[in-house]
Amino acid sequence: MTMKTNRTFKITAVTFALALTSSIAGAQPKKHEEKFCSSLTSLNQDLTKLKEMGPSSTVGELKASLRSAKKHSEEVGKEARKMKSPEAKQFTEAANQLTSRSNISDDMTIQQAKSQIQDDVQNLEQHAQALAQESGCPGAMPQRGAGGTQREPGGATPQPQTPPTK
Repeated sequence: MTMKTNRTFKITAVTFALALTSSIAGAQPKKHEEKFCSSLTSLNQDLTKLKEMGPSSTVGELKASLRSAKKHSEEVGKEARKMKSPEAKQFTEAANQLTSRSNISDDMTIQQAKSQIQDDVQNLEQHAQALAQESGCPGAMPQRGAGGTQREPGGATPQPQTPPTK
């Protein structure tokens, strides 16, 4: 090979390697974001379940929901740290506060147990919503309006869908 051909080959190889590396690096954040948004959606379901527990629910069900919320909040926190989110620390502290509740005994009524965690659930939900807004997946943690109704990211309350008439 001549010097010119050798140099052209090296430049082409380096360019190809850089292009390949950047496409792989570009795929990584996407994977983290998908896991993050999915974990946030699961956490939202856990928090909704906790808030909607009624008199017929058991303390055992509440504890199971708390365990599920802990699992999903740990996943959210892990992915948020990978994304270097500033809100991640506040979210993690709120999640730890809720999931460290060991003062819920089996002989409590569901209302007593819910009153023990009510403020922590609301605090975690607010930090999760801020984290979702900051990270670009607000649909995973919709804002709640008065009365606990979920709001769309723009602030509108979703309207019930009516089936089309024939």
